[in-house]
Amino acid sequence: MKAPESNLLTLKHDGLLSSFAFKFNLRRYIQRYTPFPGNVVAGMVACTGAQFCGFAQIETKKQAYTVAEHLESVLTFPNGDIRMIWTGCPNSCAPVQVADIGLMGCQERAHNRLLFSST
Repeated sequence: MKAPESNLLTLKHDGLLSSFAFKFNLRRYIQRYTPFPGNVVAGMVACTGAQFCGFAQIETKKQAYTVAEHLESVLTFPNGDIRMIWTGCPNSCAPVQVADIGLMGCQERAHNRLLFSST
């Protein structure tokens, strides 16, 4: 989706396109949100997680991205994309049942303490 011309003209007028901070942030976002993701990141789905959902037991987005990047750095996937799906609770907003790797947030008890983990 292209940005409307008026938005670009506003940015040029305000001097934001030429500012160092804007260029630095743009470069950082392009590196993180590349149009050519790896095999695991391309097939990754995560529900909104504990940050935005009251039912979620774990924070899914950040953990999913971290695990996906790690898997891509240590493994090769010659057959293409792999589906890794994270859901923060048993409601399964993200369909972990159809994933190659499916992770669901849950509560566990250890030494009479309530723990939050992914299974």
